[in-house]
Amino acid sequence: RCTLLAAHRTTKAVIEATLKRLPKVAGDAESLLVLVASRGFNVKGRGYIACADTIAPDPLETSISVADFLAAVGKV
Repeated sequence: RCTLLAAHRTTKAVIEATLKRLPKVAGDAESLLVLVASRGFNVKGRGYIACADTIAPDPLETSISVADFLAAVGKV
């Protein structure tokens, strides 16, 4: 099974929804491959992944924290 998020589908809301569904989608799979190709930045030592809808005036609220991303993937 393959789930591809690309281009305009990489908004914060879509990524968060996909991460929330990931344990159910992955089921009892033996392996999981996650590839992230995006812009990133850090603020006070915390890393963030920029989304398609990340805006410069409010980058922290419109991006995904790397720690939250890894925690969601780790639940699988």
